[in-house]
Amino acid sequence: MRWISKLWLVLTLAALEPACTFYACPDKCGPDSNPTPQAGAGSSGQQPGSAGQATGGSSGAFVDNGTKPTGSWDNATGNLTELKSECGNMSYLSAKPDEDVLIAGIARNGLWSSDDGGDSWTALGQDPMDSMFFNRPSFILYDPKSTKTYWETGVYNGLGSFKTTDDGATFTALGTMHNDYISVDFADSKRRTVLISGHEADHLLHQSTDGGKTWNELGGDEPKDAGACSFPIVIDPETYLLGCRGWGDSKSGIYRSTDAGSSWELVSSAGGASTPLFASDGSIYFTSDAMGALARSEDQGQTWTLTGTVGALQPFVGPVELPDGRLAAISGQHVVVSKNQGQTWTAVSVDAPYVPIGLVYSKFQKAFYVWHFTCGETTTQVPDDGVLRYDFDYEN
Repeated sequence: MRWISKLWLVLTLAALEPACTFYACPDKCGPDSNPTPQAGAGSSGQQPGSAGQATGGSSGAFVDNGTKPTGSWDNATGNLTELKSECGNMSYLSAKPDEDVLIAGIARNGLWSSDDGGDSWTALGQDPMDSMFFNRPSFILYDPKSTKTYWETGVYNGLGSFKTTDDGATFTALGTMHNDYISVDFADSKRRTVLISGHEADHLLHQSTDGGKTWNELGGDEPKDAGACSFPIVIDPETYLLGCRGWGDSKSGIYRSTDAGSSWELVSSAGGASTPLFASDGSIYFTSDAMGALARSEDQGQTWTLTGTVGALQPFVGPVELPDGRLAAISGQHVVVSKNQGQTWTAVSVDAPYVPIGLVYSKFQKAFYVWHFTCGETTTQVPDDGVLRYDFDYEN
């Protein structure tokens, strides 16, 4: 029966081609196969401040601490360079919050973990090809109450979402395809409400109310002018948020629903550009498409304030929180840190050799990690500098 499953997979993947709505799809691996993020790219031309949009907070100023950082970026790619893929190779990186483990996502090669800060990497899961666990990973969500449980989403190849309850030894497919992001109702001990977004797809949002056993499609109820809403958030079983990118003539920003996705209201035209941050003080942060600042909510997404200097941050890289509560983000090719909710920022690293597509901080290694990937006929392997490390002790 295995050949039937593989035939079904091929046919399903072929059907996904029309979903590349906002770019012309390359032959192999999809519209964003080789992104080169630029601050200000993809602007929808919208500005915050009117009804239904983020209000302007303190404009702040970009702060130079007076002393240029003197550290260096060290290679943490290890044996990942031995892995090959059709496209996208090193696509995602995560720092596990409860133990000294990094998890890297490699296109068509699943997830790989490192417990030595990135010197060496080991494959997770059992027989990834047979389980069809060979997508291009896009996000990992950890269960805050169960340290061995987390979810993975991915795009283009294979199934789009998986769950593990044994710390990555095995994975169970959730049955959705071509996914950017997943959100789970962690206030519910049974984890019944789950939202999964489609990748760069117009009006595609999967909803489960039984923990991922069955799925409903909510995309048809999204506002007609919403863009690629890659970042859904479950606040509670009835209250959802949608972070949307402004592709083409569609609107960027954040939508909110209080009836489990049946209807939506635009609550901010700022935000929605990258993975949201749920801070320890209860705030939610989104980078803002083309604005290079942060949209912040203190009331579970009802209202939003644009904080910081427009153009200061890389909009396609989501902020992270340090153990002491400060925020960290990417500006240009270096890391910046804020101690006042993103109003002002201080450079804490030298420039990386490339524009990172992501940022994480390991509290165990006391280091920042950034990554990038390459794609093309002659660049199928993970690049030699796919993962870089920058030592930063948040306590000093």
